[in-house]
Amino acid sequence: MKIRLRPHSELCLSLLRRVAQPPLLSLPTERGSLISGTERKRDDVYVQLVGADTQLRLTYSKSGFLGAPAWSPDGREIAFVRCDGKDDGVYLVSALGGAERKLTDIGCIYRSINPSSLAWHSDGKEIIMIDHCSAEGPLGLVLFSLETGEKRCLTQPGHPNEFNFVYQFALSPDGSTIAFTASVSSARFNNIYTIPLSGGAPHRLTADGDCLADLMWTADGKSIVFVSTRSRLSSLWRVSVNGDRTEHETTYPAIGSFSREGRRFVYAEQISFEAPAIWRALLASAGGQVVDNRKLIQTQFTETDAQPSPDGRRIAWASDRTGLSEIWISDATGGNPLQLTHLEGISGKPRWSPDGNWIAFNSPVDKRRQIFVVNPEGRNLHLVTDGYYENIVPFWSWDGKSLYFTSDRTGSWQLWKHSLATGSEIQLTKQGETDHFESFDGQIVYFSKLDRAGIWSIPSNGGTESLVVADKPQIGYWGNWAVSKAGLYLLNVEAEPRPRIEFYGFATRRITPVLTFEKQPVRHHLCLSATADGKTIYYTQYDQQSVIKMMEFSR
Repeated sequence: MKIRLRPHSELCLSLLRRVAQPPLLSLPTERGSLISGTERKRDDVYVQLVGADTQLRLTYSKSGFLGAPAWSPDGREIAFVRCDGKDDGVYLVSALGGAERKLTDIGCIYRSINPSSLAWHSDGKEIIMIDHCSAEGPLGLVLFSLETGEKRCLTQPGHPNEFNFVYQFALSPDGSTIAFTASVSSARFNNIYTIPLSGGAPHRLTADGDCLADLMWTADGKSIVFVSTRSRLSSLWRVSVNGDRTEHETTYPAIGSFSREGRRFVYAEQISFEAPAIWRALLASAGGQVVDNRKLIQTQFTETDAQPSPDGRRIAWASDRTGLSEIWISDATGGNPLQLTHLEGISGKPRWSPDGNWIAFNSPVDKRRQIFVVNPEGRNLHLVTDGYYENIVPFWSWDGKSLYFTSDRTGSWQLWKHSLATGSEIQLTKQGETDHFESFDGQIVYFSKLDRAGIWSIPSNGGTESLVVADKPQIGYWGNWAVSKAGLYLLNVEAEPRPRIEFYGFATRRITPVLTFEKQPVRHHLCLSATADGKTIYYTQYDQQSVIKMMEFSR
């Protein structure tokens, strides 16, 4: 959830609610009372008077993501990014409500949890955004003119540390400098840089490559607060504006937003959090009635990416209970857990070989993820792929002789196939791909995409791709689907009254509901799997509630 204080009068809060997150708000009164409203299931922008208990909904989303809202300097309008795969762009809406107006197209960052930031120039005539600096160029910082519609790139390609991806940014309190996180051609992970709004060379503030996306300026403009995993667990850090000092952040509890004079600070805080947990549902038949549904694996950490072994007796999954994500294995009920990997990276996406003797997964090597295999006892670990790019999300061919995986070596995520005998690799897709399963007869591969809802198929040795299911799973939930011999299991986050798992039968080509979520599905993870017979499915769900709090600083 992103919160922004209104400029000048400071009378309103602008907030973005996450999918299915109950709208508990902490009001800025002396006692900090809580209010709750109706359940909200999708990203939308709301405004609320400081000290009041009524919220005004400004947008009405059906799918996709909305970026952090940004107040115009006069406080009359709010700009935001909408990413739905159909009409991506920057939009404008009145702070009093009304119809949305699209300002310009934008290149959405679908690999991120939420769309990128926006910031207004103090004159109200320009908006800073993240967009493509050229038609086929990388994502950079762009200055957009509301008067002419022209865009000017601030992070020009071609300097010694050419940026291949800009993730997030924040404008300094005086409006003269932009802090942003970006990766360069010589490093995959992102660092913090600053650049003058008037133009000039970027200045790097961090060098460890462990920065995450969220960042903000301190009210005095002397430091930048950011989220980092440099201490193993994600926490807040502060770096001075000249980059000569980095230390733990102790003043602010979270990334948030300041009022114009810097006296008030608002932020979101979780008041309850049930970490993503792995559930198992037993069905009477593939796509049939649920006969048993229970939680298998839950800790205070993220448990996800559960995948059943070919014989259905064991599962492998990813857990960050040790501080960083590692691969674990257990019996089919979650009992007798065993940690397989100790790579101290971010290991995930485990997939069993057809004979059950190996587990493939991805984990960083020199800060670029590669494909590994290991046996179910945690021994004989070895690297399968390499290169100056990322290779992720492995899946075995039906005969165990090849591994499918997703790679960004061509500049976009595409499906590749690696021969384990020869090491040769072929590219299968050219129009985007994220997650994949081979059919049980080995003839075709089903796959999803980052920037579009649906499931596609392609011959296992290459050919023309075909659309199988048009509208689910939706954007952001590319890992919430699975293949059985009889059909596909799919997450539908737009279902009413709550998201549900549905079944697409290969024979009938019909979709039927299977199971309704009690809590929230997880984005950007492999969160749904099935046994070959389709009678057992594993899925991940979690719950969280948050409040908005305000701090006031005395002068």
